[in-house]
Amino acid sequence: MASCKTDMRAVPLNPADYFTLVMDNEIRKAGLSGSYGGIVLELDSKPDFEALEVRVAEFQSRFPLCRSRLTKQGKRYYWQEPTKDEKILHLHHLSSRDGSAPRLKEIMNLRQPLDTTVPLEFHVFCQPGRHRFFIRWLHPLCDAGGAGLILKFLLTDSLQERQQFNDDDSPIQSYLDRWSLWEKIGFFIKGKRHINGIDRLKSTLPVDDVVVPEQLDFKVVRFSRQQTEVIDQLARKQVGMAAKSLYYIGCFMRAIAMTGPAVEGDAYCIPYAFNLRKQKAVSPVFGNQVSVLFAQVPTDLVENRNNMFKYLKQQYVEAVRNKTDLAFLPVMLAGSWLSIERYGQVLRNQSRHGTERSSFWFSDIGEIDFAAADFFGSVVDGVFHLSPVTSPPSLSLLLGKFDQKLVMTYNYLIPQVDSGWLGILQKNMTSELLGETR
Repeated sequence: MASCKTDMRAVPLNPADYFTLVMDNEIRKAGLSGSYGGIVLELDSKPDFEALEVRVAEFQSRFPLCRSRLTKQGKRYYWQEPTKDEKILHLHHLSSRDGSAPRLKEIMNLRQPLDTTVPLEFHVFCQPGRHRFFIRWLHPLCDAGGAGLILKFLLTDSLQERQQFNDDDSPIQSYLDRWSLWEKIGFFIKGKRHINGIDRLKSTLPVDDVVVPEQLDFKVVRFSRQQTEVIDQLARKQVGMAAKSLYYIGCFMRAIAMTGPAVEGDAYCIPYAFNLRKQKAVSPVFGNQVSVLFAQVPTDLVENRNNMFKYLKQQYVEAVRNKTDLAFLPVMLAGSWLSIERYGQVLRNQSRHGTERSSFWFSDIGEIDFAAADFFGSVVDGVFHLSPVTSPPSLSLLLGKFDQKLVMTYNYLIPQVDSGWLGILQKNMTSELLGETR
């Protein structure tokens, strides 16, 4: 994605941006709001709103893409230069009886035409004894890593340090530019073979698509520092820290198996993205800078915890050795030339079975690192993430760490996912993470 440090005209979507735009269309086809990501900061007091306004205004000036609009020119999609300044920071005063959770759900479920949607919004919720800051973004604008950089920009007091944030040098484009045509073709073939291999096994799904989804809901689960240390130790033992996401994924597979999936298949299949930005990088802010891998385990292997993790770890080692983790970049590049409808069919359906490929959605945000301990005069004492999901699988798990404590958010579609079933699933997942099952 091009730089946003100067005035923009029309900025094309990179291949990963278009990937998320296709998923946005798949979500909207089910009558839902679209692919909007969300991060919520829980605060101990009301922040200095005027100081926050000044910082947000600076951000808008530096990165005008945040108030642009998606437009289509021919068969391609672009971010179009904004024609006027728009308010993207909103203050909400709530009574003691009005919780902010219903307002969060209302905003996440708000249905707006894609071409008129402001791609980035900030909301401050103030009520007696409880305050929250909420960032909501349209996923084609950026990934969770980019949203984290936006928050870090807002929380960085030094002007000199804020000036280091930019939108240059897309890692995705860097990879694609350095590869020759034959290398791209080779990676594409490798990625296609990988997907074809996955599609030999029909995916297990937590819910079926008989019930029509109505809206997104969420449930936040927090772990103590001591519990988090136990989970980290078990992750290191089972899969190693380099592949720690696989520990959460494997535990979730087993939790669903114990709770009872609605659609029994041959295997659990989970796509998971990983950030291509360099560690501690403050750019690029916008654009989805990710590649994708799949974790797949046959259902009979899920029954044995140790064997399942051995399988997942070996699968990961082979993927890295064969550079399958990068092979999805040329696949996304090729997919960006397909229509939204056709690309959606390719991404979601196992051609052999005609069913949804993903057993659930998953995202590991990692350690949430802020440049300051406070948020404009108020202390951040909690963080969680929100994300939509297609129907099916109608269920996603987002997790990250804040203050050395694990926090997980179940994002799910109602009434497809029953609250009672979810409660049992959550208990099973907690037991799995803490190694209390065999």
